[in-house]
Amino acid sequence: MFYGGTFNLLTSTSTAIGAFTRIDRSLRNFAFQVTMQGSSIGALVSGTVSIEVSEDGVNPLATKAGTITFSSVATPAVDGFVIDAHHEFIRANISSYSTANSSVGVIATPNMAIQMSAHQIK
Repeated sequence: MFYGGTFNLLTSTSTAIGAFTRIDRSLRNFAFQVTMQGSSIGALVSGTVSIEVSEDGVNPLATKAGTITFSSVATPAVDGFVIDAHHEFIRANISSYSTANSSVGVIATPNMAIQMSAHQIK
């Protein structure tokens, strides 16, 4: 069970699918970051990482939470995105990966500081 703070969803040196991690119901507004590191600074990397979600921890939804693709980018290649949603389970899926890469890391961080409020204007 993931309760908060930065969480390592997956670190790998090849294509891989991480295990589903259950998310505490109070957490939403997640930031995801993918870092691809080549064999040396400036080495070109390519790959695709998707963040998958599930409500049962077994079957991922057909619609991904998000996908990041790098195509011949100098390392370290870093990108990310944010979602404002709660799903029971999340995981990372490294579906493609160039041979020049030496590692891929995927982290998730909930942002509990974001608050929304509604005001009645008179």
